[in-house]
Parts: sequence; C-alpha cells; structure tokens
Amino acid sequence: MHFVCVSASNIRHAKDNGTSRTPSRMRPCLRLVLLVATLLPGLRENHPRLLDALNNYERNAVTSDGGEFYPGTIDGIIRLVNDYRVFLVSNCQEWYLDLFLHFSRLGSLFSGVDCYGMSGLPKGEMLLRMKRDHSLRNAAYVGDTASDGKAAILAGIAFVYAAWGFGKPEGKPNTVHSFPQFLDHIEGKADKNVATKRCGYQR
Repeated sequence: MHFVCVSASNIRHAKDNGTSRTPSRMRPCLRLVLLVATLLPGLRENHPRLLDALNNYERNAVTSDGGEFYPGTIDGIIRLVNDYRVFLVSNCQEWYLDLFLHFSRLGSLFSGVDCYGMSGLPKGEMLLRMKRDHSLRNAAYVGDTASDGKAAILAGIAFVYAAWGFGKPEGKPNTVHSFPQFLDHIEGKADKNVATKRCGYQR
C-alpha cells in the first residue's frame, strides 16, 4: 500500500484583492480563531460572542473571496491518483476544509481527509490514524512547516518540505519548490541537488 498525504495550505492560497499577501504577511492571519483561542485562553468562556464573530467574519471572507491554486496542483493531484492513494490533512476548521473541497472539486479524488475541526487531533495523530485505518505503508507527507516535519516523524513516515508554503523546516529535509517538481521527485526525475532520495514510496 502506498500513499501521499498533503497539507491543504500547500494546494491553495488566498486571492490577492489589491493587498499584498506574501507568506510573511499572511502567516499571522491564518486560522484566525484557533490562533486567538490559543493565545488568549479563557476567551471563549469570558467573551463567547467575540470568537463567534471572528469565525463568521473569516468564513464569510473565505466564502466570498475563494482562492487560487498554486501552479500545477490541480493537474498534479489528478496525475498522482493514477498511481497513489492521496490523503489530505489540515489543522483548519471543518468549514474551511468543506469550502476548500467545494472550490477545488477534488473531493472525490482523495482517499481520505481529516482536519482539526473534524477530529480534534493534531496532525501527527491524524497521520497515525490514517495509517492504521487504511493499512498504509511507504507513505510520504508533504508539508510546509517544522511542525509538519515533526508530525511525519511521529507517524513514522517520510517528510517532503514544500518550500512554496508559509513555514520553515527544521534541519535539511527533502525539499521541493513547486508541485510539478514534487511529481518529478516521486517519479525519480528530480535533480539530485534538490532531492536525494525517493522517501520510501514505491510503485
């Protein structure tokens, strides 16, 4: 059994409606409600309407603005599912994942999806559960943060760092700079200076 698991943030990014949205400017705005709740514990108990208002504002913005997909990702995922089972995990809220699947029209291609809003689990435990429930082996996780790398280690799977994302890795993981390059990576076509091994996944 072979699978590739990707993080939602590596597939889609917010539209630019006249405001510069570089990764450094977008990072503080990502997952707004979860961020506020983490930084200000007890806020929901003391000011329940505030978090609800923030959540509604974020949801309305995502619904109205939609998003754009990184170059090559849609065709790339369609290409991937010809040879691999592909799963999606995210630490987003459930409504965000639902909107992503609606905008992308990729829902039927994923063999499984999970997010923090659905399961309440951190990514490492999501990956472990997917491995167990789907009897998966020779897996690789594509992510863009140091915590993604740690989640892959926890789950006992290979990690590929997506350099086009929002975060920074720890150490020197196998790195790809675009989704098409990731496809070359797993098909053994990558420049050895970019990716030195195939991370354990096989045909």
